[in-house]
Amino acid sequence: MTTSMQSEIRTGANDLQYNGMLELKKKCGVCLKTESKYTCPRCNLSYCSLLCYNSTKHAGCSESFYKDCFLQEMKSKEAVSTSEKLRILEMIKNLDEDCVDEAEFDDSLHSRLEGINLDDHDSVWEKLTADEQAEFLDGVKNGTLVDEWKPWWTSHEKNLVVELDESSVEGKCATSSAIPQRKLNVPKLTELLKSKEPSPLVSNNLVEVLYTYAYHCRKYNGATTDLPSESGFNLISGSTFLLNGLTRPSLEEALEITMSACSNHNRDTAVPHETIEVLLDVYHILLGPDKGNVTLYTKVSLAECHSYCTALKRCRELPSTVNRTLVKNALRKLEFLYAWADHAFLEFPVLALRVFGIYKSKISLFSEHEMHKMSRSHQGHPPVKRDLITEL
Repeated sequence: MTTSMQSEIRTGANDLQYNGMLELKKKCGVCLKTESKYTCPRCNLSYCSLLCYNSTKHAGCSESFYKDCFLQEMKSKEAVSTSEKLRILEMIKNLDEDCVDEAEFDDSLHSRLEGINLDDHDSVWEKLTADEQAEFLDGVKNGTLVDEWKPWWTSHEKNLVVELDESSVEGKCATSSAIPQRKLNVPKLTELLKSKEPSPLVSNNLVEVLYTYAYHCRKYNGATTDLPSESGFNLISGSTFLLNGLTRPSLEEALEITMSACSNHNRDTAVPHETIEVLLDVYHILLGPDKGNVTLYTKVSLAECHSYCTALKRCRELPSTVNRTLVKNALRKLEFLYAWADHAFLEFPVLALRVFGIYKSKISLFSEHEMHKMSRSHQGHPPVKRDLITEL
């Protein structure tokens, strides 16, 4: 046998030995994916990480291990009195019972909802017990079911906001959510228009888009980023400027139409008090955080809208009322408004006050309407009797 053949045989034997060693390496007994690195000293289970060690598959062993360690530590502490040990053991027992009850509850609810279409609200409701239904309704009534979202645009420097009658912004500013870190890289307005001057009605389009954005942020409790493509569709559907390219001749008309469009798109039967309050959100956005950066909130809002429409554009299938060309045009319009905000920053304080004036007018009319309804109610004011048949 030649030297070269002996070398090849040794190489092949080494390869077989190495491959055999690889096969002997066990995978994690919990996730069954990653190579195991450790072995449980109690049950000899091979695992890859602390996450797998503490998983539900290994919970019985790991919890028992921690409990034994704790009890052993208690025995070694002479300073701990017998009554204190009994109290702690009672707490552990109660905790174990609570965990069992919670697990049984989760298993029961999971089994009841198994095979049920979770989008079918009626079917899900029927599977809930009477206590669960009562707990849900109580949470809706008290507002404890979902934490109330505090808009990030309500945070301003001191003395920047016009003092309101009942809608004080103090307190809101301290608890408002974080400002989204979004911006757009767009050319300057002079580069987009070249030698042309922007229309004086651009501000009407901007306010319309901001209202639609704030309306849906309020409606979905700030969770618009969870479904960006749906938010993009809602945004375009609520703004006639983004949908049809229409520019309204007055700020009042632009707001009136977009308020109606948002209500119709979301199947709201009437314009409630909360819909009028969205005008106050637009006012806050136009103010910005301080006098030196009045356009920041507007540009962040437009960048958010741009991200929603971009997500809508990437969808394989679009709703029947929009198409890809329409979405592309909406993106260009948002980019134009973003460039205009940088160019016309001096107009923002006046524009904010105009929106605030419209808000005050509408909220005053709404209050008068409510007072009129109360005055015509039957409480203390019986209805005037009228003859059903009048002699002619």
